Amino acid sequence: MTASNDPGGLGRAHLANSDYAMAERQFRDAVEKNSEDTVSWMGLAAAYDNLGRFDLADRAYEQAARTGGETLELINNLGYSYLLRGNGAAAQIQFTKALTLDPKNLVIANNIRLLKLGQRNVRGTPL
Repeated sequence: MTASNDPGGLGRAHLANSDYAMAERQFRDAVEKNSEDTVSWMGLAAAYDNLGRFDLADRAYEQAARTGGETLELINNLGYSYLLRGNGAAAQIQFTKALTLDPKNLVIANNIRLLKLGQRNVRGTPL
């Protein structure tokens, strides 16, 4: 159960329920309270992606990389962000990079499959 005073946890719950506006609000609150909260920066980026605010998603991904490094999750989620934008070439670069780090990762393999199918309406929570 998520504590009502834990904006990061609330953000994750809203993201899982596809309530991206509420997720954005909670994750924004979380990173304002703790600018080193990598998990909340990633959640904020995913919320922005699903709201179509890719400019803000890019900024959140940059902060996540600054606080937590270039993780497998970050690389995959950035690829998914590019997929949502319709930038297949950039998505492929990120997914390939992620796949080299974890060749058996089914989420990454599925994202590559989505890219190859050329689907553009693939809204949803990455990783």
